[in-house]
Amino acid sequence: MKIIKRSITLLGLLFAVHVNTQAQQIDDNSITNLVLKDGTTVVLYQGLPAELKSLDANGNPKANPAHDWYYLPTNLRLTSRPDGVPEFLFTKFTTEKSSGPSGAIMHFLMKFGLTQDQQAELQKMLVDRTKDSLAVLKGQIQLQTDDEGGSFQIISATLSDKSMATSIVNGRAPLLEGGKTAVATRLTADGAQLLASTFEKAKSITDLSISLNYKYITTIPAFKAKFVYDWKRVRGVLDSLSNSKSKTSVGVNLFGLVGGSYSDISENSFRQLIDTLMEKKAVYMEIRESGITDERMNKIREAFMQMFLNSFTTASVKPPMPEVKGPNDKGDKDPGKYGPDVNEVKGDLSMVSVSNSNVDIKSTFKAKIEQGTTEIINVDYALPIVREFSLVGNLAEWYNAVRDNKSCVNSVNLNDPFFQYRDIRFIMDLEAKEMFEKEINYVTINARKTRSVGNSFSDRVTMDLKYFNEKGITAAMQYARGEDTNPDNYEYMTQWSLRGGKLWPANPQWEEGKWEGVTLLPPLMPRTIEFEGNIDELKAANITRATLQVRYLKFGEEVEENISVSVVKGEPIVSKQIYMDRETKGYAYRIIYNNKESGKLATDFVSKINDFYVYAVIPEAFKDKTSDGFKKGLEVASKISETPAGGKVTVGQVLNTFRDIFGKVNNIK
Repeated sequence: MKIIKRSITLLGLLFAVHVNTQAQQIDDNSITNLVLKDGTTVVLYQGLPAELKSLDANGNPKANPAHDWYYLPTNLRLTSRPDGVPEFLFTKFTTEKSSGPSGAIMHFLMKFGLTQDQQAELQKMLVDRTKDSLAVLKGQIQLQTDDEGGSFQIISATLSDKSMATSIVNGRAPLLEGGKTAVATRLTADGAQLLASTFEKAKSITDLSISLNYKYITTIPAFKAKFVYDWKRVRGVLDSLSNSKSKTSVGVNLFGLVGGSYSDISENSFRQLIDTLMEKKAVYMEIRESGITDERMNKIREAFMQMFLNSFTTASVKPPMPEVKGPNDKGDKDPGKYGPDVNEVKGDLSMVSVSNSNVDIKSTFKAKIEQGTTEIINVDYALPIVREFSLVGNLAEWYNAVRDNKSCVNSVNLNDPFFQYRDIRFIMDLEAKEMFEKEINYVTINARKTRSVGNSFSDRVTMDLKYFNEKGITAAMQYARGEDTNPDNYEYMTQWSLRGGKLWPANPQWEEGKWEGVTLLPPLMPRTIEFEGNIDELKAANITRATLQVRYLKFGEEVEENISVSVVKGEPIVSKQIYMDRETKGYAYRIIYNNKESGKLATDFVSKINDFYVYAVIPEAFKDKTSDGFKKGLEVASKISETPAGGKVTVGQVLNTFRDIFGKVNNIK
């Protein structure tokens, strides 16, 4: 008896799920909860091994355990300054005059993640729980957020009411533990009183909660299955149905397939056939791993039935018989119940959906019945799952921990002579802080207060990386009210020292400050550009490398950056962070293709606005060496000069062509 073996991966057939191939591979079924001594609950997942569970030579599951474990974010808390003071401020201000200013300001920074002591405790608990001495805590699960908003939510009836909170500023949800995010708001008198009552009246929960919303990817581990089609037994079942006294329509029609007297048969009859053949063990499937849910089993069974249907039916097409190689060409013997004579079928098993009410019978069906072979299809199936997770914190516990700290919680009567001072706060944007050492040396902040009576006030402070490490991201100045009739108004200006010794702006201007604080934004903003190409398409077009050449404005000057996708390295997508002028809307780019035979081909520059993803679409003309487009591509590429050191473009500038989309940019002198 001959046996035909095939292999198929059902992941691409059953589900179309986009997964980042660089992401961690974690087992969806391995979720474990551990509670630390301080009450912190940690949710862990086990990583999948480099190769998913497989079968040994006898068809039995082969253990290939993983020892890596990853945990979901936890322990959302306030951050602290280098001197240990929590970075939380809630200041109520009042005045003796009913028409005077009153209300409150609130500003705090927070982060999540396990401390070193918690990680050490968790590592020990993990080994004890799993009984695996090799179990190791690898760190946090890789997180994703929505591209546009939704990743950071402030839940508060008070702050959502514009009549109670005149402004609210919040940051972005960090993706890595230890990353900071900020909240700042100014409250009216009613809003301050309402929020303070939930802080100070021993309420069970405050009227302010934080929700950091994330997504992460797990994997339902692979299962191994075997689909078996015993055509000899199929013939026996059909003979039995045909000779039965009931002469059912299914039996007669199906027997007609063997005799060839019927040209077509309904799809419904085929499904009845499959049910009958599975009951008689003429066709069947063996699931070699347990723990499969009913929903997954239904999908597997549907795929099995459809595969059998497609094995000898088609919509008006008669494909040739599959090519069969000689027995044991690869020495792949299966000494089990089917015997040692094994053939292997070349070709894929694409699942063709049948939309017609009737289907034509392949001529191969009769041949399969007559040959009486046994087909074995080995199935490997895995499913990635996108899960959502929210890290939620409420201000009740945080406030209770700082309520007696005057640096964090205080009140000011603006008419009390003792408090006739004003604090000016400058807060470095978290995104800007990351640019120091990369693009920025320091920023100098000048502040002045011109009083209606008496001498004017002026002060300055310089913030650099050393300042952040020692004092945090906030700088403060204080001035006396004196006899000034308008004590809240002041002015400030900033000047940034950039790499290379440049100052921006060259001639800074005074700006009106805000009493609740000023957020410092640098002239640059970081942007991550992603460049993707299809490795197989590039290879087919004889292209070894595709390079994205980007032109953008940096400090008012045209700069060039190159990002390459290499066929040899097999990296379909690469990314690179650039720093571009904050006032610009986009950039210009072209793609350079390295043809193995003809050399470099280049496209013309085009513009991109607020979109930092580029896909390498190979122009059709670049595939035809005789086309005008191919010749133009060679000509454009021949004029490309080497990118200068530092990236500044002095020859062949192109951004002037796109000036209408770049907006006004402050030049550095």
